[in-house]
Amino acid sequence: MNAPALPPAHAVEPPVAAPLTGDSLAEAAASLPEVSDLLPRSVRELAHDLGLPLALRLVAACGGTNFYVPRPANAGPGHPLAARIGSRDLAALAAARGGETLDLPRGAAVRRAIVRRRIVEEAAAGASAAELAQRWGYSRSSIHRILRPPSRRATRVKPVAPVRAPLTGNPR
Repeated sequence: MNAPALPPAHAVEPPVAAPLTGDSLAEAAASLPEVSDLLPRSVRELAHDLGLPLALRLVAACGGTNFYVPRPANAGPGHPLAARIGSRDLAALAAARGGETLDLPRGAAVRRAIVRRRIVEEAAAGASAAELAQRWGYSRSSIHRILRPPSRRATRVKPVAPVRAPLTGNPR
């Protein structure tokens, strides 16, 4: 008897929650009070010039790459960058930074903070560690580590041992 053929391992992917792209990244990051502390300096500068939502959409669309920002005259709807971020956002980017080459980081710290926040929220709503691990692509132990409250030891200062004077001469 021949056993049924199994699909190749690479064809089966674990069910992972929807990726954080474009507007979903901007919306989720807006709910993080510490988002500006998590952003690299280059993205903070973009956020100052363009606003945080557009800067985060750029990170989601082009993070981890460098690209030339067209001048406003060349930033029409047919530009390849317009297909990634939209023609209105491209026009705003070109007006602020046209003619520059931007090197955008991936924004991993912001993404990590958003995912961790979502994991905590879903756990509070009743999701189990196994469900969260499968949904987000983490191991159960990582989910437990994310959900564990901060350690008391991490905030407690260790007492300093007293310094003993060296013995000199005969101790008798």
